[in-house]
Amino acid sequence: MALKLMVKRVEFPPGISVMLWTSDRDARLLEWKDFHAEGALGVWLAGIVGKYGRAEVKLDWTEQLKADPRLAPLLSSILGPPER
Repeated sequence: MALKLMVKRVEFPPGISVMLWTSDRDARLLEWKDFHAEGALGVWLAGIVGKYGRAEVKLDWTEQLKADPRLAPLLSSILGPPER
C-alpha cells in the first residue's frame, strides 16, 4: 500500500504536524500526529517505516521542508533524500 506523508513545522503552538495518507484515488487519512520535537517524530516515523516499508512511504518534500535545517536531515536519514 503506497502512502503519502506530509510534514509541516507549525508556529503556534510550536511543533511539527504530520499527516499520513493512503495515495490511492479515494485517499484516506490514516494518522495525524503533532510532535513537540524532532526526536519524537523520528521514533514515530521509524515505526511507520517498519510497519509499511520505506519504499511505500513517499514524503511530500515542500520547499520549506527541504530548507528546514533540522527536519530535512532527519527525514532524509529515515526516508531517503528528496527526489530531484
